[in-house]
Parts: sequence; structure tokens; C-alpha cells
Amino acid sequence: DLNGTTLLDVGGGPGYFASAFSQAGVRYIGVEPDPSEMHAAEIAGQNPGHETVATADQGLLVRASGMALPFADDSVDICLSSNVAEHVPQPW
Repeated sequence: DLNGTTLLDVGGGPGYFASAFSQAGVRYIGVEPDPSEMHAAEIAGQNPGHETVATADQGLLVRASGMALPFADDSVDICLSSNVAEHVPQPW
């Protein structure tokens, strides 16, 4: 049961998995460094004065590098990264 958990999707693009996780009761946070990927999401709102954070229909999208995540240790329950290793210089 994932209900009530917070998931961090590193390199999540426009939030491909956001809807499915949100339907399961998960608070979805997607991290994506490429603004063109983020803009592919259906943005529901913007954080005024801060173009790097936006809310999508089913979660939160944050523009940041997966190599330097802007989150405190133990601030999420689950961390996911799918189809990202081929896009980073040193994935291991």
C-alpha cells in the first residue's frame, strides 16, 4: 500500500508516472533538469517568481539535477529513476 507516501522521480521528464502514482495515493515529486521536458507536462500552475517549480495535474515538478538533488535526507519515502542512466556522465 503506497497511500500517503512521498515519491521522488529523478529524471521524470514531464511526469510520465505522476498520474498512476497519484491515483495510488502517492505524493509525486518529479525532478527534471531539462526545461523542455518539463514544459511537455500539462502545467496546472506556476510558483510565482520561481520558474523552476511547477505543479502538474498529478504532482509537483522541480527543475534540478539528479546529481545534486535539492531535498533533505529522509524527506521522501521512495526514490525512483527510470530510463536515466544513459543520460548522465557517470551513472554508477
